[in-house]
Amino acid sequence: MGIFSQNTPPPQEKSLKVIEDTLLSLEVTTFIKEYSGDDLLSVYFNINDLNSGDVPVRLPLNIDKIKQTISVDYRTITKKDKLDIHDTAERIALLELSEYVKTIAIMVRLGQVTLLEAFLAFCYDKTKDSTFYERLESNDIKFLKE
Repeated sequence: MGIFSQNTPPPQEKSLKVIEDTLLSLEVTTFIKEYSGDDLLSVYFNINDLNSGDVPVRLPLNIDKIKQTISVDYRTITKKDKLDIHDTAERIALLELSEYVKTIAIMVRLGQVTLLEAFLAFCYDKTKDSTFYERLESNDIKFLKE
């Protein structure tokens, strides 16, 4: 079995619609797609938390990592093939993100986690332009004394 959900990922728009509809069904308050040119970089939304108010969340898409995974040698292929690989990588990223969001939605509906718990690693600090996980990874936040 491959590492992806299916052999031919659906068009980007279909997966984006699933992500948006699923998140909106969980009553997130905003849904924004961040692009750089034609490339989708991330999906933003806000979770309305009774204690914290609106909590921004950023779900990044790392298309380059997927391109590296699906390409044998990205440097030696033709320009057309590179475009095909980029399109396929973006489709895979969105498909897998939609599966992730649907799984979280099921867990929230079953009362296993809260929406904030499920997306805690992706909570976004606008002043630092990074997610909670990115801040942990860069040692910007420390929990335990050394």
